[in-house]
Amino acid sequence: MEVKIIEFAGRAGAGKTFIAKKLRDELEEAKDINCLYLSIRKRRKISLTISIISFKIFFLSIFLSFKLKAQSLNGFIFCLRRIYTILRRYKFYSKIAHETKNNKDKLLILEDEGIAQKSRAISRKSNSNYYQIVKVLYKHINIENILFIFVRAQAKIIKKRLLNRDNKKIKVSKNSITKGVKGLKNLSSKFNELEFLLVDNNENVDPIIKKIKQKLV
Repeated sequence: MEVKIIEFAGRAGAGKTFIAKKLRDELEEAKDINCLYLSIRKRRKISLTISIISFKIFFLSIFLSFKLKAQSLNGFIFCLRRIYTILRRYKFYSKIAHETKNNKDKLLILEDEGIAQKSRAISRKSNSNYYQIVKVLYKHINIENILFIFVRAQAKIIKKRLLNRDNKKIKVSKNSITKGVKGLKNLSSKFNELEFLLVDNNENVDPIIKKIKQKLV
């Protein structure tokens, strides 16, 4: 089976999960590609199952946390937990690819909390930049067929989406939103070595879905 992972990255309110679910629904309706989109509950269950037998992943996570130069002890623990989560999850994806390699069907795994997204959080607690972190983690997951999709939206639209959410704990800062939206374009320009797509999710999501489908041909 040909297995491809699509990772969505972007700040809260950009529309990563919405795009992932809409893409899944359209592909499943067309019956061209099998899609796997894991809910948070299912991802946690997988992580727990993998973690029981993954001492090697744990020690690798410690090594990478040192390598990425966490800013403090709390920062080191923060980085360790997120690196460990990523490596466990991609161990599961790698297992799927290995066990289904003789199947002629295509499987598309949609991930909105993967390497690209977790690396944004890690970069705030370490002395390594975002791109360096993505490259380091990407090197250790043993999966090559990944499409990184960076999702942007206008600052005012992101702010509106966040304010409409049920989670009132989310802090909305116009300055931080604007900075994040502008910085994403500069960041994505460094990803020439990896397959990526930069999209603007302001109003109509259909052109974005069309672009992603073209990448899958």
